[in-house]
Amino acid sequence: MEPRRYMVALDFSLNSDYAFHEVLKLINKETDNLYILAVNEVKIPLDVGLVAVPYPSFEDYEPALIAQLAKYADLAKAAGVKNYQTILVNGFHAGEAICSTAEDKKVNYLVIGRRGLSKIKRIVFGSTSSYCLEHAPCSTITIKMPPELESQSLGLSSSTTPINKKDLSEKHPSLLDRFEHFRLHHSGAEKLP
Repeated sequence: MEPRRYMVALDFSLNSDYAFHEVLKLINKETDNLYILAVNEVKIPLDVGLVAVPYPSFEDYEPALIAQLAKYADLAKAAGVKNYQTILVNGFHAGEAICSTAEDKKVNYLVIGRRGLSKIKRIVFGSTSSYCLEHAPCSTITIKMPPELESQSLGLSSSTTPINKKDLSEKHPSLLDRFEHFRLHHSGAEKLP
């Protein structure tokens, strides 16, 4: 049987943290490939009449996202996953970036956490998981955290303090090198097809 390719999309919420831990239960840690994806989503500046309201640039969030991906790479390695890769993609729409990356990597299963937004919030803010269900080029597994766990942290998602580049280069030199050289599509950890 050919190894399967799983991609878990993280926004570092409790729900995506839960989805990550669930995908670790699904994969064959010896043979399957695991892509750990984060999207550096930045909105286009909002023009409100005479003044444009600026949003932070991609670079503003990049160090924190790199640090979070490194933590998840550590978790994958500690769980015994042999073939994993972290990916950071810059984009203006998380769903599009996730689906495009799934297509580029020829993913078999896209795994994504679901927040359970109300109908009103889905209409106003949109739902990344709904977008991915409609547009992903592969089977999509949405994972919703059980209500009894929603108030608890599973570990990483409560910690959003970024580590500095020196710490990252000491712990994950290949990860930092790749992030330093590529701005639009970054990857690190183990090299996968």
